[in-house]
Amino acid sequence: MNKTVFLFATHKLTDFVLEQYYRLKLATKNIGVLYLLIEDGELQQIPVDVKYYSFSVDTLNELNYEPIEESIIPGSNHFPVLQFYKEHPEFLYYWNIEYDVYFNGKWESFFDPFEMIISDFISSHIEWYTQRPKWDWWKSVQFKTLSIPQNRYLKSFNPIYRISNRALKALDGVLSLRNSGHHEVVIPTVLDYLGYTINDFGGNSEFTLCELNIPCYLSNSELNNWYTESTMRYRPVFNKEAITRKGIDNMLYHPIKF
Repeated sequence: MNKTVFLFATHKLTDFVLEQYYRLKLATKNIGVLYLLIEDGELQQIPVDVKYYSFSVDTLNELNYEPIEESIIPGSNHFPVLQFYKEHPEFLYYWNIEYDVYFNGKWESFFDPFEMIISDFISSHIEWYTQRPKWDWWKSVQFKTLSIPQNRYLKSFNPIYRISNRALKALDGVLSLRNSGHHEVVIPTVLDYLGYTINDFGGNSEFTLCELNIPCYLSNSELNNWYTESTMRYRPVFNKEAITRKGIDNMLYHPIKF
């Protein structure tokens, strides 16, 4: 089994997306395979040296999963990853990296420690329901074949994550039975319930990876529900000046707009 694939996810092709793709290509050339995971790729002028995997609303519908809305966003961003996995089950680990994630250092230095880390799901801001009960997406959960107490629900923040082959197989089985919900609650909750290992890129919790010498993002998650002081957040957008003002190298940032 091949070890690692990196999926750089986007719904559009821009000069910035291509720049970041080539940056990732250089960083991953010795440790895995990189694909541009792109919506309706056949309709876009993708350079010949870009390895890509295309999906569409129609191909995602063929998975026969239950989305929380009739669109990929919100909540169904994991469907393209699962589609890729079902067609390419030969990898041990699958990275999903959204186009608006930035690492202000060498991506090689970010990825290298994870080559030795065995974990089924690694993401950011992993928290229990009891820690953040007012989070909006708890109510999206519809478990039809699983009986998971609400106090065992977990959330994560998934602009970048790594997930194992066996975890994707388990998720596919659960979603195929029409269990549904936002991916940021379904993925960690289901995997934890089924006994898979879950870890956090940063933070200071039971999920934090002790193998990492430094966290991969600044958390500050206790400040508010939107993590506005974190380097991994929903809003506001980071520009180059904002990242420079942070003054800390080798950190993940989201969302970025350069």
